[in-house]
Amino acid sequence: MGSITWSKSWSASDNGSIFAGADIQNIQNDITTVVNGGLTNSNINASAAIVESKIAFNISSGHDHDGTDSKLISASNTHFIKGCEVEWVSAATVKVQPGVLELNGTVLSRVAYSTTLNLATAGHWVSGSEGASAWYYIYAYNDSGTSWDVKLSDEAPAYYDCDVADASGFLRYRDYSDVWYRCIGKFYNNSASDIDAWSVFNWEEGQPIQGIVKAWINFNGTGTIAINDSYNVAAIGDVGAGQWSITWDTDFANDDYAIVGSGKYDHDDSNTQVPIVGLDRIANNPAVGIVYVNATVSNGSAADCELISIIVIGD
Repeated sequence: MGSITWSKSWSASDNGSIFAGADIQNIQNDITTVVNGGLTNSNINASAAIVESKIAFNISSGHDHDGTDSKLISASNTHFIKGCEVEWVSAATVKVQPGVLELNGTVLSRVAYSTTLNLATAGHWVSGSEGASAWYYIYAYNDSGTSWDVKLSDEAPAYYDCDVADASGFLRYRDYSDVWYRCIGKFYNNSASDIDAWSVFNWEEGQPIQGIVKAWINFNGTGTIAINDSYNVAAIGDVGAGQWSITWDTDFANDDYAIVGSGKYDHDDSNTQVPIVGLDRIANNPAVGIVYVNATVSNGSAADCELISIIVIGD
């Protein structure tokens, strides 16, 4: 459709004063075309102030909106993903926000929330079933040719691309019975089989967020030691003066994780030195399932502390 024009003059008699039926029909046809999506670069004046959010684009072809302009997403944009963010619903359910992603050469879009996945529903799993103290994965799949939905799995991604021979880069995909699934997030089921942590995969590159804290603890380090609050911690132990062990609920993938700690003396303690918290000097520390920490003061003496805080980041 070009710019709005009339195939006749304003009136059938061309005297400018009478509106004929054919003229009204022409106006109706042109207005209907515009309202139903016939907006193109050729028939919108640059000064028309068209607001992008008022225009309904063909969602099946996949459009990327930046607030001022729109562009078609090509299937050649391998690993493209926008939106599709995992949301916690309850201790046993998760869902995924609307969004657009590329999967095996096809751009898939969804304008509504995904199916709400229930850990107790067998049909929501493409592999495995609910358990305790374990990580599980959320996979998107092509459910209609143009749209995606999600299922659960107990298996991590195995392939970089949609090719069973390609595991050379960051792993994003799994192949189940010749159907490709793309991992878009994961969550942790604690010892009570409740979802208490989840992480997403970097939207543009598909890579997991590495900065996520995998374990932390705040505990009382004097007298009868006790955990005040924690995440991914199974137990603590009193090894000696200024020495404690922390056992992880879920082991780390390796012992190369990073640890940072802090400590505080009792506010009534006359000691004015600031405790230094770090790794204890013992062999094979840290290990994948346990770490030993200590607290000393500036002269090297061991120091029991009212509060000890530890944060851990790693695989």
